[in-house]
Amino acid sequence: KIPQGVDSDLFDPKRFNRQFFREKMGLEHKKVLVFSATLTWGGARDLDIILEAVRNVMQRKQDIFFLIVGGGPLEGHFLRLIDKLKMNNIKITGLLPQEEVACHLAASDISLIFMRDNLGNRMRVSLKLLEYLSMEKIVVGHIVGESQDEFGKYCLLSDPNVESLTARILDACHGKAGIQSARNYIKDYYCWQHIGEKMVEAIRYL
Repeated sequence: KIPQGVDSDLFDPKRFNRQFFREKMGLEHKKVLVFSATLTWGGARDLDIILEAVRNVMQRKQDIFFLIVGGGPLEGHFLRLIDKLKMNNIKITGLLPQEEVACHLAASDISLIFMRDNLGNRMRVSLKLLEYLSMEKIVVGHIVGESQDEFGKYCLLSDPNVESLTARILDACHGKAGIQSARNYIKDYYCWQHIGEKMVEAIRYL
């Protein structure tokens, strides 16, 4: 009845000076990959696949920097996994206010997502996906369920494995994305104003 929503006014690329934030974060000469999530079993349940793919990309391209925007109780777990994978040029920001999340997305080049095909992922539209697309980022990854039905055509999609995700990230790094913007679609159907109208409508029929 009430779909997932995003603050499309906050997550608006026109609000941010991309170059300023890249210089502030020391990312001027980097190809910045980003993953945004709370580091919990729900929010980061598929980050392990993304880390393996990013490691593969880093082995092929020396200018890659991976930015994990978020924090939470599993931060130590993922830091140990990063150490096990022997990955450098990577940063976990810790928990940030939404305004700072948007700043970090503005500074990035390619946004990553991976959704294993399970009931939890099929029954939701990913909030990070809405934030990425609202910021008009290139989105690379594997998505399922309503996320795929609604937004698959706006993403550079991979098969559900590390090898395919690696290949699609490399395609995006080499400028082979060629996908249309979803921002207008999100503003029409997934922005907070639209969600508010849906909520009022749902409450009216309780």
